[in-house]
Amino acid sequence: MNNSQIFKFLFSFLVLFYFSSNYLGAQKYMATLSGANESPANSSPAVGRSIITIIGTSMRVQSNFSGLIGTVTAAHIHAATPNPFIGNAGVATVTPTFTGFPSGVTSGTYDHTFDMSFSNSFNPSYITAHGSIAQAWADLQTAIVNGK
Repeated sequence: MNNSQIFKFLFSFLVLFYFSSNYLGAQKYMATLSGANESPANSSPAVGRSIITIIGTSMRVQSNFSGLIGTVTAAHIHAATPNPFIGNAGVATVTPTFTGFPSGVTSGTYDHTFDMSFSNSFNPSYITAHGSIAQAWADLQTAIVNGK
């Protein structure tokens, strides 16, 4: 598995995260990005960090990464797996890549806020599987809070 697959990307939701903030009802989550956190784990030298901040229907994604062997081809958040940290799941957010995410690079930064009340913030199949945009957002938030 090469680095562009490993970070397919940054948000494979191998969530080593959870810290919460009460600032304006914001919930903040942090993910450490590494080959060891991928499923299956690998020896990639790439590293990174992502912070997800949720306030209402807004989801801010901030990320930095470096050390990729290959270049970025996609970036998104995968849906929850039945058992946290085991296996892979389909993509929940916009596909194939986040709006404005740097492509074709081996390192970079990203900062974008999504309105999760809009269908274009999701993978259409994720919305279909959950019955509505509102339910897709609720289920994604539940998965995030529960570390899945």
